Amino acid sequence: MTQGPTNTFLAKVAAEDPAAEAEFIKTLPPPAAELLPGVEFYLSAFHDLMHDRPPAMGGVSFIPWAAIDRYAERHGIDGDEFAVFFKLVRVCDAEFVAVMSAKRPRPMEVAG
Repeated sequence: MTQGPTNTFLAKVAAEDPAAEAEFIKTLPPPAAELLPGVEFYLSAFHDLMHDRPPAMGGVSFIPWAAIDRYAERHGIDGDEFAVFFKLVRVCDAEFVAVMSAKRPRPMEVAG
């Protein structure tokens, strides 16, 4: 990773002030994620399918089974390959729904 002028300046400040080191580390970009070979197709499919979610009242719904099945059929995925495809899309979907649900503001509880 090359450092631009901003990161060079922040690195100098961090070297001069140990307390600033934690703030400097926060400004660094995360390392690039490396995907295993072949995973790109499943991740791309998930991104394509995530727009097929039905509307949800105040939250995020899961991608319907029918949408996943239709995508698989169009791409010639069937049998055992479909089982793997379905599972991987569902794992991505469950993580997405969990993250989005955690970000959703909760209604205020009424004191009783």
